[in-house]
Parts: sequence; structure tokens; C-alpha cells
Amino acid sequence: MSKTAQLVVKFEKENYFLGLILMPIMIMLSTVGLFALPRVNIFLLGLPLFSTVAFIIVYFLKISLYFFIVFFSFGFLIGLVYSPFFMGYNGPAAILNKDGIWIKNYNFIYWEDIEEFSSYPVTGTLEAIGIQVGNVKKLSKQSNLDAKIRIFWSRVFGTPHITLSNLDTENEKIIIFAHRYLNQ
Repeated sequence: MSKTAQLVVKFEKENYFLGLILMPIMIMLSTVGLFALPRVNIFLLGLPLFSTVAFIIVYFLKISLYFFIVFFSFGFLIGLVYSPFFMGYNGPAAILNKDGIWIKNYNFIYWEDIEEFSSYPVTGTLEAIGIQVGNVKKLSKQSNLDAKIRIFWSRVFGTPHITLSNLDTENEKIIIFAHRYLNQ
């Protein structure tokens, strides 16, 4: 197989460390906000209606801070659990060739099994590659546990079955390469 008939894509690991640094900072900020909240004294003209509204606002703010602490703590713990596996992995994230695409955790998928291969917006600035397959049961059967969980949540939320992000190659280059063989 010639070099042009295959595209090897690896993970970009720098962004992963940034997330592991930002998570504890967000946990600390949420915790400080939660402990500082009871010290905030809200007097609004001494009227019962305004104090009730202020109480409701403070109550929802407190619930939000609890949620953020749990959310960021869970994310940080997951990041710490995954970091030895992710940071120790130097293999490819995906290998595309004329027959199909091999994706880490999902194994090999033939082009004829793929319904859609396109850019997928994850946040306002970040885009991933979204892959929809025709036979989800077949994909789930050949995937490992991590991929099976991702496939389950993709079906619940209606997102692409496979998302590839944090790659060292531009998404557009990967999509162009894939569409060369996908539409045959």
C-alpha cells in the first residue's frame, strides 16, 4: 500500500494536560464561592417580596455551585484515571485507508458501513469529526467497553456514534481523505 493510500492520525496530548490543570482550579473556585455565599448579606429594602426573591436566587446559586463542584470533581477524577492509559498510548487515534477506517476502541469500520463522515461542532470553537454508522449493533459488538459506553450515550443524546477530537491532523484534511473513498 502506498503512502498516499493511508492516513495515520494521532492524538494531540497538550490539550489533555491543560484540562487536568483547569479542573482543580474550577473545583477550588466553586468551593470558595460556596463558602463565601452565606457571608453575602442581601437586604432589599426590607420588603418580604424582595427578600423571598433574593432567597430563591441565593438558593439556586448554591445548588449550582454544588453541581459545579461535583461536575468538575468527577471530571478531574476521570481525567486522573484515564491519564496513565491515555498519556502512555503513543499509537494512532485512527488509520484511514482505501478499505475503511480503524479507530482506537472501535476497531476497523468499512466505508460501506459509514453513513456520514463530517465535521461536528462540539463547542463554539471546537469541532470534532462525527461518524454515523448504519449498523450500530455491529459497531457495538466489535468495540471495547469504553466505546460501547460512548455509543450508548451517542444514541441517548442523538449525536454521531463516533466522535474524533484532539487530533494532530486538521479535521478538514481527514474529511477530504475519507470522502475520497466514502462515496465510491
